[in-house]
Amino acid sequence: MIPRFLQRIGQWSLANRTIHFQPTDGRDLGNLPNHVLYGFVVVPADANAQEAGMVAYIGKTRRGLANRLADYALAAAADSGYDGRIGRRIMQELAEGRDVLVYCLLQTEAHLQWDGYAMSLPGALYDSVVEGLAPEWNAVGDDAADGDGAVVPVPPPDGQPNVAAFREAILARMRTAAAQGEEFLEIRSGDIHDELGAEARHPACCQAMRSLHEIGDLILRLPRDRAVNPAGQTFDQQRNGNGHCGSNLVVRYRSAGR
Repeated sequence: MIPRFLQRIGQWSLANRTIHFQPTDGRDLGNLPNHVLYGFVVVPADANAQEAGMVAYIGKTRRGLANRLADYALAAAADSGYDGRIGRRIMQELAEGRDVLVYCLLQTEAHLQWDGYAMSLPGALYDSVVEGLAPEWNAVGDDAADGDGAVVPVPPPDGQPNVAAFREAILARMRTAAAQGEEFLEIRSGDIHDELGAEARHPACCQAMRSLHEIGDLILRLPRDRAVNPAGQTFDQQRNGNGHCGSNLVVRYRSAGR
């Protein structure tokens, strides 16, 4: 789900193989504070953003949002570095008919202090939001970008498994099934979650399952007893398929070729 403190300020568009940011209602990004928290939300073109939107990326910047978004567009065109990877993902989603919306923390700088030092609200929120939502695009192994080009480690709190750990556990099961000659393997999120000794890490677990879903895999059950659309082969084609997580997400994966 999209945090309530993030508000939509625009979306990405694709023209002439280049991504462009389009602000909502002509909003001037120059009026935002320089230090902001922002997010990219991927939504099927015909879906409601609040119901089906998946928070794919969370970033923060100290240089102003307009400059930061320009970085992604330039890097995507050059296919260069971390920003290029994010920019190319935006381009891919748009090319496949999905919308990529841009959200931002619009609250002005909160005058928070700790022992005489000023605290930044976007900076204070960043780690907890990334850990709680487990956005797929933030993950580079166990790393995530800090929004200003550098890559910094974001370790799981209290030794809890993150998206990468859940992915590896699922892939290990697939490799075992393939070695035993099994063509398919059913994975239930709650089983993987408990197998790794996780506590309240269902968002990361379900994100890992969604990231491994490929053509030929079958969604058997959605969390919270949401009805499965039998004609929909991807999570984007499932009502609320990207918007919810829980212990009862069940996917039948192909075992071979992973």
